[in-house]
Amino acid sequence: MLSKFMLSTVLSVLTLGLTVNGVMAGGDATMSVADTTASVGASFTMTAVLDNNLGDVQGWSFGLCHTASLATIDSVDDADTATVKNGSPADFNEKSTFTDGFTQGVVICFTGCAVIPGGTTGFQMATGNYTATTEGTGVVEFCGTLGSPPTAVVVVVGGASVPPVESNGILDIIGVPAPEFNYIAGSSTGNNYPAGSGIGGQTFNVGFSIEEVDNSASGGLFPSNTQGFSLGFANDDALVTPVVVNVTLPFSPDFAEAGLFTNGWTLGVVYAFTGGVELQFDSALEVANVDYEGVANALAGVEGTSTSPLTMDSGLGTPPVSNVVVVGGGSLPAVGVSGSLEFTGTTTNPYNVGDCNADGISNIADIVWSLSELFLGGPSSNCEIACDSNGDGFYDAGDAIYTANYVFLAGPAPVGPTNCDTTPGQTPEDCVSSNCAPDGGPDFLTFENDVQPILTASCMPCHTPTGSQGNGPSAGLLLTENALGNILGVASGQCNILNLVSPGDSSGSWLFRKITGTHVDQDILDLGCCSDTDGDSEPDGCGQQMPRGAFCCLDQTTIDLVEAWIDQGAN
Repeated sequence: MLSKFMLSTVLSVLTLGLTVNGVMAGGDATMSVADTTASVGASFTMTAVLDNNLGDVQGWSFGLCHTASLATIDSVDDADTATVKNGSPADFNEKSTFTDGFTQGVVICFTGCAVIPGGTTGFQMATGNYTATTEGTGVVEFCGTLGSPPTAVVVVVGGASVPPVESNGILDIIGVPAPEFNYIAGSSTGNNYPAGSGIGGQTFNVGFSIEEVDNSASGGLFPSNTQGFSLGFANDDALVTPVVVNVTLPFSPDFAEAGLFTNGWTLGVVYAFTGGVELQFDSALEVANVDYEGVANALAGVEGTSTSPLTMDSGLGTPPVSNVVVVGGGSLPAVGVSGSLEFTGTTTNPYNVGDCNADGISNIADIVWSLSELFLGGPSSNCEIACDSNGDGFYDAGDAIYTANYVFLAGPAPVGPTNCDTTPGQTPEDCVSSNCAPDGGPDFLTFENDVQPILTASCMPCHTPTGSQGNGPSAGLLLTENALGNILGVASGQCNILNLVSPGDSSGSWLFRKITGTHVDQDILDLGCCSDTDGDSEPDGCGQQMPRGAFCCLDQTTIDLVEAWIDQGAN
């Protein structure tokens, strides 16, 4: 590598006759460097560029200085100088680095075999490679102060040393942002509830996530390795209260402690007390889901939409739990992204599950109705939710099979209300109409439409016109047809103190006592009914529960309907 002295000598040769030739007229040469922005700790480059509007340039020299407190110069690349001599490197190319910049001196060809022609723009003389060290704003500028002796800022044209126009830049080093994290509350919508009863006792679930902000474009480290976190979210305690905090991390941490309050919850997590377990949040990751329960009587009588905000809160607990993420042993504050629980109060119709045809009873008629509707184009139910006997959320052949298993094989009862009620989450569209009154309880019942079909189906063959033996109905009581006049206000033959049906008084109606099996309860015995006829100290004078034998017993839905018919006045 040539010495500074040799460089000075070479340039002197090229500039010999400067006083004779003078500065070239008719244009100029410009050396420029662009404004540069970088982040602390980042590597960056700055390039010295030549725009030549003079004659043919045979060589150049310059120093490029920068604010030394902001960055260090690591190395210098040749850029276009690497091929400036007809595709080959320049004959002479000397570069030196200093604390506050670098220098370059170039002779393209000692024999004049190559030049940078006039009119050439954007020629990259050299590129400095730097490392940003300190936040701040300074300059990058061409200078004639670097080196010993100092390197001049000139271009050589026609043997003359010409000072170029200098276009300097701004050097802006920005600080590296610390890791940033968002605590994100989910939102739960579509929580329908019967406006009459409110949300009391209903359960709602919401997920909560953590996500790191990607600051890599600003020089920040991303993603960060975290070792734990703590967070707290508040809710409207007039509407809901948290009951369970479920940790949903992809591993079991050494420490995970939740705090439950009426107006919110907190969670503190340490992945591993001895270290070695870390977690990145380069995308949103659910860390917990929380069960909330509706406060008793909350929103009762309220229609429309109501909302409980779910907001990050650093005031929950004693002492209050901070919303921070642990990175490298330090705590970094998080930013909360609020969510909500949304409730919609609707006027919903009560119904009885399994009663697909809305006749007040779950029996074979509902099975036939369902199969006809589903597969034969039969009439449609106005209360589809009542047809979902197995409670799986769908109305299909499985419900008909489930009902058949219940009616004929003593299988499990239909899943849902059997006493004219609504269910959590029910919408008005789920049940447009049923056999239940809008305020719950059975709709107005009549003997002809509601009770006679039960007696006809359940009291065979004993209480038919011919009876089981062909000698008339049992005990002379015809029930399978036109039975109202035979039971309404008619004294019972087994306990003549009570009528078979006493309008408005189901407990005082012998028919109801017989189908419920309460005809031998102590209050009946106290009336002097049901004596011991065979001397075994058992009251056997009132016979068995009805229907008897293989037909016993009526399901609870049917019993409830008979009870409601009597209590409504036995119309």
